[in-house]
Amino acid sequence: MNRPLLITLAVFSLLAGCSPDEPLISSYQDEWRLLVAGPNGLATYTMPAGELANGNVWSGPLGDAYPASELNRFRDEIYVLHRSQPWIIVISESTLLATDTIDLGTNGPGTEIAFANATTAYVTLAATKSVGIIDIMTNSLVRTIDLGTRPAGIAATGNQICVALVDANEVAVIDSRTNVVEARLDVDRAPVYVEADDLNSIFCIVCLGAGKIDEDVQSIPTIVFMTAGNRTIVKKMDISGRATDASLQFPRGLVVTANEMAFVPVQNGLVRVNTRTRSKTTVIQFESYDHINYNPARAELLVQRTLDGITTTDALDEYGEVFRSSTTQADSCAAFVGISR
Repeated sequence: MNRPLLITLAVFSLLAGCSPDEPLISSYQDEWRLLVAGPNGLATYTMPAGELANGNVWSGPLGDAYPASELNRFRDEIYVLHRSQPWIIVISESTLLATDTIDLGTNGPGTEIAFANATTAYVTLAATKSVGIIDIMTNSLVRTIDLGTRPAGIAATGNQICVALVDANEVAVIDSRTNVVEARLDVDRAPVYVEADDLNSIFCIVCLGAGKIDEDVQSIPTIVFMTAGNRTIVKKMDISGRATDASLQFPRGLVVTANEMAFVPVQNGLVRVNTRTRSKTTVIQFESYDHINYNPARAELLVQRTLDGITTTDALDEYGEVFRSSTTQADSCAAFVGISR
């Protein structure tokens, strides 16, 4: 008997020995975790099942409430910004154990954080109208950059950092090689959200429009595109959902994905725009989402809405078109991020 025939008989015997009651088991599990910041601390949910895995991941150094304003994942760590205290807790993504605390001192709480490179992060400090520079190798605040006005969103691409100056209707551009404000550019009213499209070296800035944080006559919110290299405004586009009074629209977030798409949730839809062509805006979902995030490891959009005290998190594909999974929690949510299983 030749060798190929022996192999064939061996495989047949193995398969024949499996009864119908003993199905083949796949070792592949398409699972991940959703880390959620509620009013009392952090919790995790197993996705896509949407089941609560740990309701008390982190609740403060003394076991008291730890309300977070932002969760930001960088490499294998999660940076948790406290809503009212000058602390950033560094948590391991794999173990969800706190590994360090960054003390911002008398600068007050950080509102947004961006990572310029493997060693340096930049955090907006609204109370002192400045940006803090953090050495993430030592997890310490090393200096601050005065802006003279309140910062909001912040993003980095290459060696450029863009900061939204919400009250001045400007953006400031900091060069990470000099840590100096190299330029300030006028944008539209109330710039709040900033994200970077690394592929096209573009900053995307969402401006709420007049009358959203002041008593002025309301105006249409916009998304502004600025090149990172020569710091030039190249396009401004109105943000609107379905047929409505566009000036009443109130953007609630911004993400930019790896496939050159920017997404902005408004009251009656999820607005999408191509960051390369910048030709038109498209409404692709018609829910009223409160928060949005992007999980690049899974190429998924994460969107949240809270209604009657119940928060629902939906996972969509990277184009925002295909629904993949969902979970609910009986609590409000301030921030969330998708992490590995």
